[in-house]
This record gives sequence, structure tokens and C-alpha cells, in this order.
Amino acid sequence: FDLEQAFWIMRKPVPDDISVEALESFANRVASAVGPKQKLDLEELFVPEVVDEATLLRLLDASANPVIARHLSAPWFLNMLVTLQESSGSDRAIKEGARKLAVRIQQCHVLEDTLSNTQGDFRAAAALMNDIGASEQSFGIWLQCIITHQEVLAKIAENPVLPNAQSRLSALLEPDESTISHDQFVAFLRAFIGVASVLVVYAWSDSLPNDRCRERTLAIVNHLMLLRQMTFRLDCMTSDNDTPTPSSLHAEHIL
Repeated sequence: FDLEQAFWIMRKPVPDDISVEALESFANRVASAVGPKQKLDLEELFVPEVVDEATLLRLLDASANPVIARHLSAPWFLNMLVTLQESSGSDRAIKEGARKLAVRIQQCHVLEDTLSNTQGDFRAAAALMNDIGASEQSFGIWLQCIITHQEVLAKIAENPVLPNAQSRLSALLEPDESTISHDQFVAFLRAFIGVASVLVVYAWSDSLPNDRCRERTLAIVNHLMLLRQMTFRLDCMTSDNDTPTPSSLHAEHIL
């Protein structure tokens, strides 16, 4: 068993009913197959002279996973990003990519801190979610990690669900100087994860080469959107508005 065999095995579909023990056994075999010649020294690999824009973009997506962001927060890596930004030999795209990656690594730590720190920087954490929500790759990586990583889940679960906490969506996704409480941020985070998960299910069904699956998904969405409560609330948003608001415009588009 070697890494090449592991590569070809991983190209095959994984059965839905595979056991955790089988996955752990495979991971252990891969780990044991890695010898000194296969181990990479990242500090020697990531040097300013060879890091290009494509590499920075891939690392930007990967760092949406807080575990990877933690590894990339090593002083030598952050110093390398500073070097790229300050180097006269770096073009504008590389400098911008290095800047974005440095900001994301920092914001990932801030987001993780806000889960348990009632005095955290909630605006910086919301800025990360806003940025990640604009990139499909980053968004998928972040969402999968946030709902499967046990440490992150435990931190979210430590915060009680308060019925009167308002998410203050406009204040968290748009420039605003008003104060945001920890309860409001956690409510916003839970709402963001909930809505995102629904959209992912829809996108997944649409990605399958199966028209019936997509038809059924859209049929369910169409059916539920026709519920009296849904149409009534959407209609209320669009009526009696002398000055159109963002919510009324969104509601009109949905209708």
C-alpha cells in the first residue's frame, strides 16, 4: 500500500453506509505510508518567489476551514504574506491575494473567538461571513466545517437559544456603527447557518444529472411558497411602502 494506491482508491465513490472504523483504518494506512521522502516542509515549499495568484486563491478558499486557518496562522506564513504585499516584484493580483488571505486568517480566529467571548469583535466576524458568502468554494468549505466540526459545534451549543434575541441582519451585513450584543450575533450566526443549509440542499439537487430530483425539489419549494402565511407576509412587505425598502424589493422579486 502506498500513496499512489490511496490516490486511486479515493477517486472511487464512497458508499453511504461505510463505517467510521473503515474510514479511520484507511486514514491510518495512508498515514503509515508517508515516509520521510513524502513529508513536505511547508516553510520551504511556500516561499515568496514561487507563490502565484492561483495558489493564493486556493489557500483563500481552504482557509475558510478554521482548522486550516489555524495552521496557516504560523508566524513564518504570515511573514511570507507580508513579504508578498511589500515586494516590488509582486504584481497587483498577488499583492491583493496575499492581503485577502491574511485578513481571512485573522477573521477566522475572530469568528471562533466570538462564539465564547461576549466582548468579541462581532463586526469582523460578520465581515468574514459576508465575504465567504460571496464565494461558492469558500462558502461550501466553511459551511461543511461549521456544521461538522465537533469543537465548533460545542462552542455554538454553549450559547442558549434566547427567544427575544434579534439578529440585526442589516447591522451585521451592511456598514453600521450601532452596537451589537453577543446574543444578537449568535442569533444571526444560527440564522445564517440555517438558511445556508437549505440553499445547499437545493443547489445539491440541482447539481445532480437527475431531472426528477430537481423537479421534486422545485415542486416542494413552489408548494410551500404558496402557503397562505408565506404569500401574505411577502405581500405585506410590498404594500403601503411609499419609499421602497430592500426587503420589499426582495419580496416583490420572489412573488
